[in-house]
Amino acid sequence: MGNGDAEISIGERQKVALNEQIDRISSLPDPILAHILSLLPTEDAVKTVLIQRFGNLWTCIHNLDFDVCLYHECTEVDYEDTVDEERLINFIRHVLILHQRFDIHRFCLKLELNLWLTPGQLELANEIDTWIRFALRKKVKVLELDFKACGNSGPKGYHKLPNDVVISDHLTELKLTMIEILSGCPALESLFLYECYGLHKLDFTSVKLKNVVIELDCHDSSKLEVSCPYVASLNISGIECMDLYNVSSIVDAALEFDNRFFDCARGQYREVKMLFEQLYDAEVFTLFTRAILVFTIWALIRSPCPAMNWRRLVLKTMLTKWHFPGIASLLRNSPDLEMLDIHIQPGTKPFCVHDDRWLMEYEIDGENFWDLQRSSFHCLRSHL
Repeated sequence: MGNGDAEISIGERQKVALNEQIDRISSLPDPILAHILSLLPTEDAVKTVLIQRFGNLWTCIHNLDFDVCLYHECTEVDYEDTVDEERLINFIRHVLILHQRFDIHRFCLKLELNLWLTPGQLELANEIDTWIRFALRKKVKVLELDFKACGNSGPKGYHKLPNDVVISDHLTELKLTMIEILSGCPALESLFLYECYGLHKLDFTSVKLKNVVIELDCHDSSKLEVSCPYVASLNISGIECMDLYNVSSIVDAALEFDNRFFDCARGQYREVKMLFEQLYDAEVFTLFTRAILVFTIWALIRSPCPAMNWRRLVLKTMLTKWHFPGIASLLRNSPDLEMLDIHIQPGTKPFCVHDDRWLMEYEIDGENFWDLQRSSFHCLRSHL
């Protein structure tokens, strides 16, 4: 057989193989296909109506994700233009009318809502409440509401959650941005609060709530009181002034401070020291760039650092010479430390215009800092 015959034979075999290929996706049962569509962005899932095999299967998806940022580049947004918002609103109305599944796993809404702007926004807020109730009627487990989207930061007339949310027996995870907070949600296991309003006293009394993340609004300078007797993981950022109560159950804690906290770190040493002492028994502790600088401040002004019982310390920070004294202080005062994770963040200047410039005036020999340490670290000798 010549080479030409061989090539023809191979080509014919490939053609036969292609003709015999099976469309395995189309052969899957409807519930499996609906599950696959649920993993796609909702708008893409709806577009599969154009594919004969899928048809109206998108109406049975269990995740509904509506994000206005998918309609534009967030860095090029014209806030006077409401076309993107109108497109999203019309799309949501269409989807909710046609959706047939009796339950929903996740409902996510990301849309800038400015209640101080126009009466139309108040009407939109009322309609949003009907969307939320739609999800609750379908026993949604994960509810994500972001009314900041890619908009400018700052208070815009916070939207208040409908009472139906706080009495839900099915909601296990709640993520909120720019919303007024109410207590409740008896089945909640995870709570995420971003730039929310009404954060003056949070009393987490539910035995099911184990994971709490709070990002405080930089425009709110009032003191926050947090009681979390059953919470296992607590992550708070943007701290300026806060009191913690009933934290003995916490095993994983993370803290980051607001820019304005540097004066507090010096002037209200007892309060800040108490904050760390209350989390003394956390097994895992995560500190970020500005939180480490608090320990640097204490080292430079010779204020005693509280002793910690942490087993694992995670540092997510820039690594500048201003952080070295803080890290050294943390190691010196964590005698039982067994694991140290350092995640180096980009950047060389941890200071902003609101920070205390006095810290930059200290002469810190970053190149030889660790060689100049006179005492060793107990945790390095015994555990690490």
